Amino acid sequence: MTGSWRQQQKAQLGRQLYQVALQLFSDQGYEQTTVQQITDQVGVAKSTFFNHFPSKEHVVVLWYRHLTLASLAEVSKQRHTSALEAITALTDALAVRAAAEPSLVAVKARIVAASDLLSGEEVTLDSQLLAFCQEQLAEARERGELAADLDAEMLSALILTTVTGTSHEWVISRHGFDLREALQNRMAFLFRGATRSRTQ
Repeated sequence: MTGSWRQQQKAQLGRQLYQVALQLFSDQGYEQTTVQQITDQVGVAKSTFFNHFPSKEHVVVLWYRHLTLASLAEVSKQRHTSALEAITALTDALAVRAAAEPSLVAVKARIVAASDLLSGEEVTLDSQLLAFCQEQLAEARERGELAADLDAEMLSALILTTVTGTSHEWVISRHGFDLREALQNRMAFLFRGATRSRTQ
């Protein structure tokens, strides 16, 4: 019982450190936030932070992993009648979560190139997004929705590149357009091309 209680307390403290860190990253910037500021707000020693997270980067990685995997889990539970519907549902889920935390999306975009840890996590998560897209496209070929010789791997890569590029454009425009709507329009455009090639 005591061991279980201690584990629960540790997990709760970890969640508190995580939430405070994200709030500070969002409010004042990742680079400007120190571990000392995080632990001061929680009321624990600096060493306590490092018992939960080896670095500030690990907090961003955990946030980005949750955003991506929660979106995938949400869409995987749904039933879809077409590949376009399934992939649009995924981009919708990603866009809604990104739009809810634009400052954190900007943090991730800014530090990913210099962070081996974060860029490695991005590669891992991208492979899961690609696998989802390829599965949807393969099923669409079987239904006759897309050409039997459609290169699902290539189209999946284009889909992911479109998501990444549109998200980057959204960040550097300081969220100057509706990310969800832009992704919907671009997915529809890609699929129109794929469908047209089937009928030619």
